[in-house]
This record gives sequence, C-alpha cells and structure tokens, in this order.
Amino acid sequence: MLSFSFYFSLILAFISLPINCLEISAFYEVPAAYHGRFRPVEAIINQHSNEIDLISFKMLPGKLNNGDWFPLNDLKTKKDNFTLYPNSLFTSLQFTYNDFLDSPNPVTSQKLADLLLQGYQPLAGRTYTQGASKALTYPTQSQLSWEAFYFRYPLVQIIACFYLLTAAFLYYQIKGGIPLLILTFLFHTCVLGLRCYILQRPPVSNMFETLLYVPWVTVAISLTLLRDRWTKIAAAFIAASFLLLVNFTNLDSGLENVQAVLDSQYWLIIHVLMVVGSYGLFILAGILGHIYLLRPNLLLQRFIEQGIYLGAALLIPGTILGGVWAAQSWGRFWDWDPKESWAFISICVYLLIIHSWRFHRIGPRGLALGSALGLQVIGFTWYGVNYILGTGLHSYGFGAGGEGFYYFFILCDLIFLTYVWTSYSKKIG
Repeated sequence: MLSFSFYFSLILAFISLPINCLEISAFYEVPAAYHGRFRPVEAIINQHSNEIDLISFKMLPGKLNNGDWFPLNDLKTKKDNFTLYPNSLFTSLQFTYNDFLDSPNPVTSQKLADLLLQGYQPLAGRTYTQGASKALTYPTQSQLSWEAFYFRYPLVQIIACFYLLTAAFLYYQIKGGIPLLILTFLFHTCVLGLRCYILQRPPVSNMFETLLYVPWVTVAISLTLLRDRWTKIAAAFIAASFLLLVNFTNLDSGLENVQAVLDSQYWLIIHVLMVVGSYGLFILAGILGHIYLLRPNLLLQRFIEQGIYLGAALLIPGTILGGVWAAQSWGRFWDWDPKESWAFISICVYLLIIHSWRFHRIGPRGLALGSALGLQVIGFTWYGVNYILGTGLHSYGFGAGGEGFYYFFILCDLIFLTYVWTSYSKKIG
C-alpha cells in the first residue's frame, strides 16, 4: 500500500503541474490562422504580449485569394485594405494595432481583440470556396470557442495521467480500477470528438493525431472484446505511454488543415481509420505477447490470437482500399512507395504468424514471440517510414523527433526477447 501511495502522489503532482502553470484569464474567440489552421489568440489580451507574438499568427482574412490569411504585422507595412473587412474597420485596426505596439497594455489589447471579433463575426460559418463535392467554410463562433477551450487546458496530459493511475489501480487490484478506466476512456473519446468537431474531419491526418487515436483503439478493444485484467492493464499502459510521448517529444498538436491529398472524408474514414486502427490491435497483441512470455496463460494466448486476427482483418482490406484511393489521387494503384512496401511487409509477417499458428508450426509461446516481433515491424511501418526513412509519396506524414525513444525501445525489446528465448532454450535443452 505504501508503494501505491507513492505512485498516487506522484501522478497527482504530475497532473496538477500543467494545470497550476496555466494563466487562467478571460479570453475572446479571436480568429487566427497558424500553420493553416484557425486559433483564438490569447496573446493580444495578455499584458505581457509583444510584437513577436503577433507576427507569428495570421489573423487577417485576405480578399484576393479565398482562404488566405495574413499576419497582423501587415497592418503596419501595408497601407491599402487587403482584408475582407470594411475600409472603416481596417483603418481602426491599423490605428489600434500601431497604438498597441507603441504601448502594449490590457486596454489596447482588448480593443484590438474586439475589433478583430467585430470584423470576423459576419464571416463565421460562411463558405469561402466550393468544390464539386466539398465546401470550405470559415469556422463558426462555436468552433472557435471550443478551439479556445482545447488549447487552454492540457487535456492530453490529463488523460495520460489518468490512464497511468488506472494501470496502477488494476495492477494492485484496487477497487474502482474498471470504472476509472471507463471514465478515462470516455474523456479520451470526448477529446477526439472535440478535434473532429473543430476540424470537421477524422483526427488521423498526422502523427500527433494517430498517437491519440491508436491508444483509444487499444482501450476500446480491451473494454469490449478482450475482457481480462491483464488486457486492461496493457491497454492502459499503452495509452499512457503514447500520450506521454506526445508531451515529451513536443509533437505539433496544432489543429492544422488537412493536406490536399488527404482531403477526402470518405477515404480518411475508411482507409486511414482501418489501417491506423490495426496498429492499435497489433500493439496490444504485442504487449500481451510480452506478458505471456513472462506469465504463460491460456486466456492471454486467446487474446493474442484474437488481436492478431482482428488487426489483420483491418490492415489487409485497409491497405487494398488505400490503393484504390491512390489510384484516384495519384493515378496509380501501387508504386512500391516505402509506406506501401512496409504495409506489405507487415501483412506478410502477420499472415506468416497466422498460418504458422493455424497449421501448428508454432505453439503458444511461438505465437507470443511472433506477436512481439510483429510489434517491431508495425512500429517501423507506423513511425520508422515517416520519421527515419523520410522519403516517398506519403510526404505529408513525414516528421522529426522521438528517434531516441524509438531506438531505446528497440534495444530494450531485443534484449528482453533474447533473454526470454535463451531462458526457454535452456529449460527444454
């Protein structure tokens, strides 16, 4: 019990740290675009604001090209009205902005925010470009309000901490572990739903969003299909680990517009959700495989088997449907792009495991070992192709950061699997 008290105190301290560091103040839902996405800017109503804060935010909708936004600093460098706002409002904005730069204070900050909000209100929810099957609109006031809420609180860190707390409850068999897992999962679901509402699309277009979605899949499976204490411990641990990685690796959590090649609600829902969802199943099966190698258990064996089956049932058709999407977007079904190649490698590895198991070429321990090795393959397909290889047609998924965590995981896992294998060989030898 003393051990649990220590972990409980540590987790509470971790949860309270980001919350206590927040500067809670009144805010306005001021439109802004940063990296192509709208954001409410609290900088302009903060008495510590300065010109550098404002330059980085594009807050003025342009009238020449639909959807273009310009930084506030252009109010100082451009004389003619380049915005969608009336000339009188544009003049007031210029005067107030220059006044703010000369003497930044809460009064001029609030006046600037009020003028920006006054100009944006007639645009909120209005369509600015119309395609054959899709219309792009400016965010509504409600979307901006929820976007302000999303960026104000460390929601992802809070979810991660509660998953960690849940794993501790379940491991020590403390009463309330399952209800806490369900409540944390519902909170996790709400955060994903909030991103969907703000972005008007599924939240799976970049690495940050997949790191939110994959843990959600693992916990959902553990609550619905794989009903066992160890599967729930594994799912909560996976969720906490990935969500904490989001914090430690400083991935961009911005609500950015989707890349043009991904701008299809239909294929985002079908192809991307299926493939990324399979990652969650394979990762859960892989972690359960590690547990089985330490604690052989018939129930765990069945869960590993089911996880691999369900993952393959999502990955294979998801990859094929991705080829159909590629034919529509790029004019070819398959081009041995690195992402496609590693998806094919992953399919082959898991089909080899499934066939070896079904035709009795491997036993329960071999199945567990296969799921653990498959975890390495699917990890490279998900992370390695985008962050280590960094080449191919799937360039919209490329990024940098977290390589040290990835290499450390590979090293530790290989040491663990080597130790387990040699220990087992000695027992049967």
